[in-house]
Amino acid sequence: MKSHLHIALMQIDIQWEQIDENLQQIAQQLATLPGETEVVFLPEMFATGFSMHAEKLAQPMNGKIVQWMRELAYQHRIILCGSVIIYDEGNYWNRLIWMQPDGNFGTYDKRHLFAYAEENKYYTPGYRQLIVQVNGWRIALCICYDLRFPVWCAQQPTDDGSAAYDVLAVIASWPASRIEAWDLLLRARALENQAYVIGVNRVGEEPPATPHASHGTQYPGHSAIVDPVGKWLYHSTHPQPEIITHTLSAQHLQQVRKHFPFLRDRDRFTILNHE
Repeated sequence: MKSHLHIALMQIDIQWEQIDENLQQIAQQLATLPGETEVVFLPEMFATGFSMHAEKLAQPMNGKIVQWMRELAYQHRIILCGSVIIYDEGNYWNRLIWMQPDGNFGTYDKRHLFAYAEENKYYTPGYRQLIVQVNGWRIALCICYDLRFPVWCAQQPTDDGSAAYDVLAVIASWPASRIEAWDLLLRARALENQAYVIGVNRVGEEPPATPHASHGTQYPGHSAIVDPVGKWLYHSTHPQPEIITHTLSAQHLQQVRKHFPFLRDRDRFTILNHE
C-alpha cells in the first residue's frame, strides 16, 4: 500500500435536473484541485439531483455524462467517482461510476433503494458489491441509504483474517431532517470496520415533492472523513458548497489495526445476492 492517498470531496449545490449546468460547475471546480489529488468523490446523482424522473433523465453508459467523466478523468489525471441515472439492460439504475484516467471504469448499482421516497418504484436494486484499488489502497463503495445497513458495509471475512478494505466511501443525497443519523452512522461504520470512512453529501434544496408542500428537501452537507477509531478528521458543518481535500495515512491505519486487531475475531458470514 502506498503511504498516502490524496482525496477530494466535492460538496456541491446540485441544480435540479440541469445536467449541463451541473457538469459545468464541477468541471470548473476540478480545475482548482491540488495537483497531487488522486480520487475525487461527487455526491449521489451529481448531474441531476435525487430525482425520480428516471425515464426523463436516464442516459446510457455511452451517454453524455459518462463520456464527460471519462474526459475529465483523463484531462486531470484523477479518478472520478459519483452516481448517475443510467438506463441499461432494460432497467433504470442509480449507478455509481468509478472512472479512471485511462478510461477504464467500475460500476456499483445502489443496493438499498430508499422506499421512503419511492426510489424502489423507479430504479432496480443492485446485487454486487464493489471494492476498487488505488496504489494498493482498497476502497469499498456505496451509495447513501446503503450506509444504514451494517452487514452490507461490513468487512467480509478473508482467509488470512485481514481486512477486505481500507476505506469505505459513501456518496449521498442525505437530507437535513435526518442528518444526525448520517453523522452517527459514518462514525459507527468506521469504528466497527476499522477503516477510514469518507462521506460526501450535497448542499442546497430540491423542489417540493407536491404542489402543496411549503418547501422542498434541504441538504446540509456534513461531508466528512472519519479515521479507523471513529474520530472526525474533517466534518463540514456549514451548508455551503465546499471542496474538501485530505491525505489519508496508511501508517495510521496499520498502527490502529496492529494495536487492536479485533477484525480477526469478527463473525464469518456470506451475503447471498440474488439477481
